[in-house]
Amino acid sequence: MYGSYVGTLALDVYSTSRLINDFDGTYEQNPVVSGLLGDRPSDGELVVSALAFATLNYFIARSLPEDKRKWYLGLWAGGHGALALHNFSLYEDCEDGRASCYAYDPLKNAISGR
Repeated sequence: MYGSYVGTLALDVYSTSRLINDFDGTYEQNPVVSGLLGDRPSDGELVVSALAFATLNYFIARSLPEDKRKWYLGLWAGGHGALALHNFSLYEDCEDGRASCYAYDPLKNAISGR
């Protein structure tokens, strides 16, 4: 189960990196990640943070009973899998011009009336 979790975490990191690198103005929208790494983390920062997160979750999972460990890792795997799917979907929309893939500042846009 840990391998599934790490696989979906890797897909999440990869899809986030592609969005940030391939489209000017895109930014990290996860408040936890952007709070720690900023709005446009580098590939290295994303990978190092994912490795740290995977290591932390490894030790947390190992401390849980077997039946709870599967649920814990399954929830994390599902969450990262859903985020990766969202990122890949957004990437396709940006590539096809169906979405504006530039940073959106709701406060600035509300003030400017856009």
